Amino acid sequence: MTAVVECPFGAHPSPLAGHYNRDNGYYLDYHRRTATQEAFNEWADEWVYDVENRDEYLEQIDADLSITDPTVAAEVQYGQ
Repeated sequence: MTAVVECPFGAHPSPLAGHYNRDNGYYLDYHRRTATQEAFNEWADEWVYDVENRDEYLEQIDADLSITDPTVAAEVQYGQ
């Protein structure tokens, strides 16, 4: 079975060219909060294990990731 699913901010915290920006604050927060295994476990509970669904995950994002000028990634030719 093969499927494609539209999932807003599905690449978060990474950017999706032409759709939304990189969430730099998220990466910085992750770096600050995960210096030890115990700290990582707390972070993972908040962002992974205790999140019931995608909508709840999106509610936790506290950043404006909107783009002002839509862009398109350059064409790439693989294997040629």
